[in-house]
Amino acid sequence: MSDAQILFIFGNDEFAIARQLDDLQARHDTDGMSTTRLEARSVSEDDLNTAVNAIPFFGGKRLVFLANPSSRYSMPDPRKKFLEFISNLPPTTLLALHETIEARDES
Repeated sequence: MSDAQILFIFGNDEFAIARQLDDLQARHDTDGMSTTRLEARSVSEDDLNTAVNAIPFFGGKRLVFLANPSSRYSMPDPRKKFLEFISNLPPTTLLALHETIEARDES
C-alpha cells in the first residue's frame, strides 16, 4: 500500500460528521484549493481517479471527501476494484470516506 492516508468517518450524527470533515479540511487545506467533495452514488470512475491523482496546490495534501461509499462498493466485484484502486493512491492524497448510518433501535 502507498503512503496515502485513508480515513473512514461514519455515524448517525450528520452534524458531527460534517464538523469532522470541516476540521480535517481546516488542518490540511485552509483555502479549499486542494479539496474535492464527491458523492459515490453519482461520481464516475474517471472523476474519482482525477480527484485522487491531482497534485495539491501549494504542496501539502490533496483532500478527497467521498460520501456514501457503501452505496456503490458493497458488492464483491465493485468492492474489489475499489480496494485495488485505493491501494494505489499517491502519497500526497488524503482520502476521507464518510457515511451516515441509521441509528439502531435497541428496544
